[in-house]
Amino acid sequence: MRYKYKAQFPVILIGLAGLSTHVSAECPDGWKENPVNKKCYGAFESGQETSWTLAESNCQKFGGDLTPLVDASEKNFVYEQIINRRSYDYYWIGLNDLVKPGSYEWVTTDGSDPPPVSWTFWSDGLDPVGGSEPSNNRDKRCTYALFSDHLPGDYGTQGKWVKGKCEQKFKYVCRMDQEQIDYSFRNQLKLWKTTVKSLQTKSSLLEQLINSLKLIKKFRLEISQFDQVQFCEKM
Repeated sequence: MRYKYKAQFPVILIGLAGLSTHVSAECPDGWKENPVNKKCYGAFESGQETSWTLAESNCQKFGGDLTPLVDASEKNFVYEQIINRRSYDYYWIGLNDLVKPGSYEWVTTDGSDPPPVSWTFWSDGLDPVGGSEPSNNRDKRCTYALFSDHLPGDYGTQGKWVKGKCEQKFKYVCRMDQEQIDYSFRNQLKLWKTTVKSLQTKSSLLEQLINSLKLIKKFRLEISQFDQVQFCEKM
């Protein structure tokens, strides 16, 4: 009988093809999930200040946009758990009237409809000409949240919204959907890799066993031949 070892990798590939999947999701490292809407938020702080346009472009690299603040709950989450503001800070958010002056919308680039602008948090009296926000100044088309411990009243301490020139360089906050990760497949793949490594080890042991059997067979053949020679000599 000839011992023949067949590689078992095709069996492993068939097993991988038949894996059941369970899709889960998570936020990227350094981002935080909002338990209410299951979105991910990331703040870009000191040393990362940039224009509104470049901030939005960077958010898109993560598959998101500059954050909307559609209601007080989302605003509180971002202000209290995402940003790390100093006594005087500015953060770009997604609100703008770039398409049509005076017509505000949250920037959205994933193909879905922008969230409605049904709740706002404009500041009062901060416009240079003394008017309230939002400013009608056509040079100011992008919105930031202003934090300051030195302005009168609650103008800045609460992160009220102010319109600014889009080329100004501020910190910013991005929002994105959670990344979809198939944990079942990833864990199964890790298991299969371990199995492959184990099979490779077993393959080496099997080859050693086969070689040993071959030596035994050869030894038995030699003994048999020796016995035959001895028998013939006695005859």
